[in-house]
Amino acid sequence: MIIGVPKPFLDSSIIALIESDFTFIPLKYQIHNGRVSTSVDAILVTGEENPSIDVVNELNSLGVPVLGLHRMTKLEQHCFFTLNGITCPEYFYTRTEQKYQLSSLLDGIDSETQMIVKSMLGARGLQQFLIKKGALIKCAQGDIAAEEVSFQKTKTTESSFKKLNSDPVAVSPDAVKDKAILGGGHDDLIDESQQFFRSSPNNWLITKRVFLRNEYRVLMFAGDTPSLYCERHINLDHFQNNLAVGAKVTYFGNDPTDKIESNTLKRIDEYTHILKEKFPMAYALSMDVYVDVDGNVGLFEFCGEFGFKAVNLDDLRKSLVKSISYLLRKKE
Repeated sequence: MIIGVPKPFLDSSIIALIESDFTFIPLKYQIHNGRVSTSVDAILVTGEENPSIDVVNELNSLGVPVLGLHRMTKLEQHCFFTLNGITCPEYFYTRTEQKYQLSSLLDGIDSETQMIVKSMLGARGLQQFLIKKGALIKCAQGDIAAEEVSFQKTKTTESSFKKLNSDPVAVSPDAVKDKAILGGGHDDLIDESQQFFRSSPNNWLITKRVFLRNEYRVLMFAGDTPSLYCERHINLDHFQNNLAVGAKVTYFGNDPTDKIESNTLKRIDEYTHILKEKFPMAYALSMDVYVDVDGNVGLFEFCGEFGFKAVNLDDLRKSLVKSISYLLRKKE
């Protein structure tokens, strides 16, 4: 069976991982007198694409299964969460030309509340920063002073926060909130954040910071292929828990029974079921799952493009092959 992949993504890391298991070729198709034709048996998208709706419609008109999920914006994801009853951080949407309306948009939120600002199409933790609400409004208007930026160049060494890193369940919610750091280490943060607001056009998703007890990366697959689980340890040096900023990750494989609380696993299963139902042709999706200090389980985001440095590559390859094979049989 021949699988077509949009040419720029033939060298993606996902394709490289499974290229010996399937035949991949650059996707080509013709349109003549309203008839669309292609020589491939299926199309695979890697999640890195951000196509226009016209391109999506073209691919869906080829008459062959389209496997995978195109990249969704942060706003699309959060609206999906809201519409489908999935817990997520409280969020707000705005654009560059509306930056002077931030005060009205965030009305009622205390000026000391910590907010996370995200680029609409950012991935892997890039183009995000943490800032207090009062400073955020000043920053957007370009009149913020250096001492008002809520990133700190120091890190806590409090024993309670260290304990949080190794034994999150044992730490009280108040201890987390009192000792949680705001970020760190970016000497060019002020210029970077103000440039973020000067960029045009630019769309931002702004969320209230969630104080975390646990965070997990879950890779889910089609059919009955088991999910793969990782725990992202709470990061002492940064507000993010990504590998890219120095966080540590523990890989659990496909059996997290004794490693993740049963209530958390139950919620993860519920979210997995929703995503499989709504995106039945997704061969792999990554979910960033959080547990806040009050025990609420939610999602930060989900996507078809994901890093997998912390995952056993043989486990991932087998899971991808099984998942894609299932979808191809399903469409025969």
